[in-house]
Amino acid sequence: MTSPRELIEQHAPWLLDPDLAVCVVGSHALQTACERAGIDGPDPMDLDLAWKMDVNEGTALLESRDVLVKTTDANRQRGTLALKIDGTRIEITSFRSTDSAPATVDTRAQIHADLGGRDMTIGALAHWLAEDEIVDPFGGMEHWRRKRIVAVGYPTDRIMEHPVRWLRYYRRAHQWNFEIDQAIRDVSLSPEILNQVPPEAIASELRSALRDCASPGAYLLDLDECGLLSEISPELALQFDGRPAGPERYHPEVSQSSHMILALEWITTRTADLGEREHNRALVAVLCHDLGKGYTPSEK
Repeated sequence: MTSPRELIEQHAPWLLDPDLAVCVVGSHALQTACERAGIDGPDPMDLDLAWKMDVNEGTALLESRDVLVKTTDANRQRGTLALKIDGTRIEITSFRSTDSAPATVDTRAQIHADLGGRDMTIGALAHWLAEDEIVDPFGGMEHWRRKRIVAVGYPTDRIMEHPVRWLRYYRRAHQWNFEIDQAIRDVSLSPEILNQVPPEAIASELRSALRDCASPGAYLLDLDECGLLSEISPELALQFDGRPAGPERYHPEVSQSSHMILALEWITTRTADLGEREHNRALVAVLCHDLGKGYTPSEK
């Protein structure tokens, strides 16, 4: 499998110009760091880059190289452009400029500042291509080794910046069977902050949990226990409120939450070989099959 650096060396070597300070970020950067450390890493997903260029400068450069492809206005507003090289679509985002690292300071400080605005330490690594160096200012590799989800800085700050991160911390922990740092569990923000998140972003997190977590029900239970599930899906929250699943002769697992967790684990295992669409349909069917119990009077 071609690495991001090999892809760029072969098809866009101009991106290695030190003045651009292009870095591979996200899952590919973590995977490269893991390979160099001789440990198992994540399965890389989309290839994401970061660099010094602002949107206007970047647009002009990518157009001059005939690699610019269309992206959304929302992406451009947050400094993200898209390019395609050798058939691979790549997103490239301007470094965040902060008071501690404005655009006029040295490159390493800019990279550190950019990584300092990311959600969790295992995602706050960069492969600085011009130096062929892994930049890891927040101990992400150590947390990957120890299987821990830790926020960059204060989790409250990260969640206030992008509230969907609150859901993502728990999803990643259940996806990889990692421990969630106690500072994340202790966040005391109102769950109503999730009302700021577009519904499609909430839906994307839930789809990812159903697709990627070995026990989607355990993930939902975690969300319920920290008060998030009732905010994003009060109907599902009723499945985890302690009600019985039904007559014990039919439901020896007794509680509805245990029933939901076991049912989702069962269907996850038995549809793993299906295509993504069919797999998701089966999971949603099981997820919704007992919604009526939440509205059934206890005497029934």
